[in-house]
Amino acid sequence: MRRNLGTVLRILEILKNETDSEHLITKKDIAKMLRKYGINCRSYTIDRNLETLKSFGYDIQSIKGYGTYLKKDGINANDVYVLLEGIKRANFALEKEYVIEIQNKLLANLNKYEIEELKNKNMIV
Repeated sequence: MRRNLGTVLRILEILKNETDSEHLITKKDIAKMLRKYGINCRSYTIDRNLETLKSFGYDIQSIKGYGTYLKKDGINANDVYVLLEGIKRANFALEKEYVIEIQNKLLANLNKYEIEELKNKNMIV
């Protein structure tokens, strides 16, 4: 059971960090990423784990022939951009460490593509 739970959680982590509606991932690529953690999975095992995540309420979308992604309903790059811009424009001085702490909490909700987008806009301290 513990090994299965670890696999499910690693797949969730991969989906959160690597996917969005514009960046799908194939089961083959999920398996490749899992191997980096010492987890060997076949396609049907990945399917079963994706179904487990769906049963727990995760909105996992699959497009036949293209791949899978985790649809997020929460905070996105645009939300974080607005919040960080607001902090930058605030009329009061905040300690840099506090700003970085807030920024890191916000960034924890984004995938690598959204973080890269904010870096390109020079929004990350």
